[in-house]
Amino acid sequence: MGKCPEIAKLLKGNREVLYKAQADSNIAYKAISDKTVISNGDMDSKNVLWAEGKPYIIDLEYLSYTNPYAELFQLALCWSGCEHYAIDYELLKVFIESYVQGYGVIEEDWEILYKSNAGSRLEWLEMNVRKALMLDCNSEDERNIGLGHAKEAMKYTVYYYHVKDELLRELRLYNRK
Repeated sequence: MGKCPEIAKLLKGNREVLYKAQADSNIAYKAISDKTVISNGDMDSKNVLWAEGKPYIIDLEYLSYTNPYAELFQLALCWSGCEHYAIDYELLKVFIESYVQGYGVIEEDWEILYKSNAGSRLEWLEMNVRKALMLDCNSEDERNIGLGHAKEAMKYTVYYYHVKDELLRELRLYNRK
């Protein structure tokens, strides 16, 4: 990692969180149901354009098959502020309750969903660490973008690790009936 001492320091300083997140995601990938849907894979609010009252989904770079509840979980987190390191549990409640009202009970264990989301975040971190090390890019600009994204991904991973208990406590209100 001589190419980027910042990355080495970032990874080393958060080793415990990274190992725990990886172990959790390994468990989740074995335990999550095999239901699948086609997913945007990056359904952040910035990837929805509105025109004449209609939503248009953009940025289909990560389009893939995924578990529908894993996608729901990721959306609920994103739209309730987790991306900004401050989950608004009232927004999370509204998001989940709206889903349940429209589509019925959530048929997946919240802790498994929590753990699977940790894994998808590690994939994002890995992709950007590879860019910061110039393994998957050819320019200094791309490297700097990768470094910035890697720092943000690590910050998110650490935040996410620390809110686990509170988040799961809130979500258990919506256990399968």
